Amino acid sequence: MSNPMMRVENCLMRTVGQKDAGVSGSSIAMHWISGHRIAMKALLAGAIFAATLIELLTDPPRDALAWCFVVVESALIIAFPMSSRLCSLGLAACFALYYMVPTNGGGSEYWGVWLAAAYLGYAMRAWIVALVVLVDGVVYLMRIHLLGLPLSGYVMCALVLAMIAAMGRCMRWRDDAVKAREERAAIRAQERRLQERLEALHKDEEAALEIHDSVTGNLAYLAMVLEVKANQARSDGSVQQDDTERLYLTLSAKVNETLSQVRQVVDFLRNQGTASDALVWGVADTPRVDFSRLLQQEIRCSDAALAQLGFVGQSAVDVPRSMSLTSAAQKEVLSFLREVYTNIGVHGSVPKNHAMAFQGEGDWGKPAGRYMVKIRVDDGKFIIDSSNDADGSERFSSKPHSGMGLELHARAVARLGGSVRYGSNASGWHICMELPLVSESSLTSE
Repeated sequence: MSNPMMRVENCLMRTVGQKDAGVSGSSIAMHWISGHRIAMKALLAGAIFAATLIELLTDPPRDALAWCFVVVESALIIAFPMSSRLCSLGLAACFALYYMVPTNGGGSEYWGVWLAAAYLGYAMRAWIVALVVLVDGVVYLMRIHLLGLPLSGYVMCALVLAMIAAMGRCMRWRDDAVKAREERAAIRAQERRLQERLEALHKDEEAALEIHDSVTGNLAYLAMVLEVKANQARSDGSVQQDDTERLYLTLSAKVNETLSQVRQVVDFLRNQGTASDALVWGVADTPRVDFSRLLQQEIRCSDAALAQLGFVGQSAVDVPRSMSLTSAAQKEVLSFLREVYTNIGVHGSVPKNHAMAFQGEGDWGKPAGRYMVKIRVDDGKFIIDSSNDADGSERFSSKPHSGMGLELHARAVARLGGSVRYGSNASGWHICMELPLVSESSLTSE
């Protein structure tokens, strides 16, 4: 995910960096200069060449050797925009040679070496710049001394050379600082985009979890009941009237509940806010003091639903009335319980002697066990333990399986700081969820 995003981010890097880091007008000017380096080099070289030409006209060389140095210096200045580093080193060497060999005077060679010092100070390593400035300055002062001229009148020229090199170095530091600020701003912008993308992914996963819990759970129940009744009808050839009426009433309630929850999921996906805070079994946000009652209501309904399908088992709740769980954790607990009971209904074994069990084809006549769901608080953790016997067969082969229910819940619980462990073997299923309790101060600030 990061590499494609980096390629997109690079297109907006500079604009975002200026906006986020508060880049000043001078920094924008530095950006413009950095983007027009060739033009700026050509302009600077033209100004230096014009100054050299004026000096040449006012104080022309007095011998051929001096003329050679002037021509070489002028050529290096003209070529400076195309090959700045090489020309700068050439100008510095030309200056040193000019003052090392005897000539009858002429141009000073100052302009070329100042251009070289400025660029080398900006582009080269500090020790190289210091070496070039030191060599040129020493050679220049030695020539002045050999000519018998007072050094005090010419030391300033050597100092100006060092100052120009220092100015070039300062410009480099300035550009480096601006670039670092841009990079930091770009990193912050990228982190924001990654965070937004991560939040969107979490929201999508939460929506998928809500759809899985609110729709597939009830539909799975409907499918199982219908298949049981269909098998029984094929076996017995008749269905009792009261049983049929009770069945249809149950199916109607489940269908209405499913439709209500689907509407909540749609609102959730449309960001209407009606279901983003609590989307548990079609119930809006509930005070924390009623959470234990919600648990009791949930397991009673689920036990009754499993009993209608022919399962034998029980659920036990041993939690304080006032639960110190966040609203998000409470929502996930109720949603997870629904997945647990759905898992029992799909993978568990129905007792052979139950009235709704089919005594015919398939695996309906196999011996079966029970299920047990325990909800408790232990060692600062909210724990749900579920176990049920299973014969290893899929009784409802026509029901589609996503294989994502427990995995989605495991990721959701992990985001809340808890964990989910589940597994199956030849004898049955075992599921365990643990969520850490929170302090009352965290609940009040939620």
